[in-house]
Amino acid sequence: MSTLVETAQVEQQGLTLVSDAKALVIQDDSGYQRAGLMLRMVKEYLRRVAEVCDPVVSAALAAHRAAVAQRTKLEAPAKEAEQVLKRAMVGYTEELELQRQEVQRQADAAAEAARQRALEQEEERRLALAMEAEAQGHEEHAAEILTAPVVLPPVLTPPVVLPPKPKVEGVSYRTDWDFEIVDAHALPREYLIPDQVRIRGVVRALKGETNIPGVRVFFKTVVASK
Repeated sequence: MSTLVETAQVEQQGLTLVSDAKALVIQDDSGYQRAGLMLRMVKEYLRRVAEVCDPVVSAALAAHRAAVAQRTKLEAPAKEAEQVLKRAMVGYTEELELQRQEVQRQADAAAEAARQRALEQEEERRLALAMEAEAQGHEEHAAEILTAPVVLPPVLTPPVVLPPKPKVEGVSYRTDWDFEIVDAHALPREYLIPDQVRIRGVVRALKGETNIPGVRVFFKTVVASK
């Protein structure tokens, strides 16, 4: 018998099972017994589905795995080359940024040195004026000169702009923000996920004796058939 014919027969049996199940009304023990018998028929039907479909599924899965393995093998050199090139390009752009930061640091340092020199010159000028005023007998004016706040024009350092990195058609950059957890105990509650697998294991082991704060334990009746 061909696979197509077997599949059609099994499909029809499944439709019949659904129709019979919907038509069944349990009003007495006899109806309950018929429902149990139909459950056994469902299990037998599922075994028949496995007999018909499993070989096809296994063959398709094996072919899929072989194709994926082949594709992965062929893609591996390209992906490795891609990563090497990207690391090199990112390293180059990061080096450009480091150079810009260094030039900016030097410019800021030069501006600060200029400001310090201007401050020293202003202090020397004020001291000379105060000494002259004091020599003329104007001691109060001399004190005012020395205690007056020093006001210097701000020294602004323009941002350093280096030549932009070369552009390559089809290549662009973006900034990806990532994270790492350095102290899990400091995480706010809204970022914590309950360990449902562990909770379920405790509930199944202790059943009604489970006592986990924040967890309500209940049971459900499940019908099993062979």
